[in-house]
Amino acid sequence: LDRDVGPTPMYTPSYMEPGIGRHTPYGNQTDYRIFELNKRLQNWTEQDCDNLWWDAFTTEFFEDDAMLTITFCLEDGPKRYTIGRTLIPRYFRSIFEGGATELFYVLKHPKESFHSNFVSLDCDQCTMVTQNGKPMFT
Repeated sequence: LDRDVGPTPMYTPSYMEPGIGRHTPYGNQTDYRIFELNKRLQNWTEQDCDNLWWDAFTTEFFEDDAMLTITFCLEDGPKRYTIGRTLIPRYFRSIFEGGATELFYVLKHPKESFHSNFVSLDCDQCTMVTQNGKPMFT
């Protein structure tokens, strides 16, 4: 995620990690931004989720010149994809259009790099968690 370097919150925010059941304090502003991104993705609904919603989501979390790079291993070897800012909304939307009803990211040992006017985030151990299908209520 690229974002402007700005003031940090006056408090130490915390959240419940999925499946762990205890509060975990944030170490820095980028951790808080990932929490906010996950929270926003949780508030996704099919009714109000059009192109404008995804554009607003992307504008909130990605700068105009942002790039999202995803690296993972498949059977035929490692793959690396870089998505430019104009395609980032389509990337997230396609996950939900593909049947996901929930999406969030869990980062282990993320590394921030501070540049002149933005912060970049690298993470070698990022888990993308999706729930596919509609929940069944009994």
